[in-house]
Amino acid sequence: MMGVMSRTLVDYDHFLGLAARAAWDERKLDLAADARAWPGLEPGRRARVSTFVAGFLLAEHRVAADLAPFVAAAPSAALAACFRAQARDEERHARAFDRFAAEVLRAEGRTPGERRAALRGRLTPAFTALFEERLAAVARALDGGRLALSEAVAVYHLLLEGVVFGAAQEALMADLRSAGDLPGLEAILGRVLRDERWHVGLGVRVLSEPAARRGEPPDPRRAVEAWGDLLTPQERADAVRRHSRRLAAAGLAIPDSAPS
Repeated sequence: MMGVMSRTLVDYDHFLGLAARAAWDERKLDLAADARAWPGLEPGRRARVSTFVAGFLLAEHRVAADLAPFVAAAPSAALAACFRAQARDEERHARAFDRFAAEVLRAEGRTPGERRAALRGRLTPAFTALFEERLAAVARALDGGRLALSEAVAVYHLLLEGVVFGAAQEALMADLRSAGDLPGLEAILGRVLRDERWHVGLGVRVLSEPAARRGEPPDPRRAVEAWGDLLTPQERADAVRRHSRRLAAAGLAIPDSAPS
């Protein structure tokens, strides 16, 4: 079980302020240099970047779609407003990655849905199950009153966004910064990472409520493996360590014996 230390909690208005200051417009990002560079990239690297983008595109679409029950279950207007602001972020992220898929990857399809379908085959069954089945089941259970908000947040914000998204985003950003040849995607990812930091912080804040019901903590090790061989063992381990440090800094603790 997760333990909670007594601590002073920031107001939810703090996260609304972060969201407002970080707002950005995906339509203003320039992808022309990326489109010129893309054909000349080494094939293995093109495949890796394409698969990461496919995962972000599918996952961002799903997390945006499944936030409505979180808004309805929020015990305060301020927290509900945070979830609505987060939903707007996730929708923006999906649009940004769809722009990259359309303009740089030249993914098949005339609509975002068609492009998601065209790229879906790049992803492991474990990945699609996380976002199309597990997340959807959590949203349904929360909507039906069979799951506490804090338990849903533990899966949505900390496991899926904090670990699964975080591991891949950090790995891809390291690649982009090193190569310097896809500045548009680097700009998208930098803004997404900034947004995800406040999303994960919001999740930790919800779990820090004294009355929060947490249940058994989700196991981050199995979740991060959903990216398959796109992530190295070191990148997966780093993601789990970041997750543990984040929780510890917030006064939450996950035992080393988390179920596998």
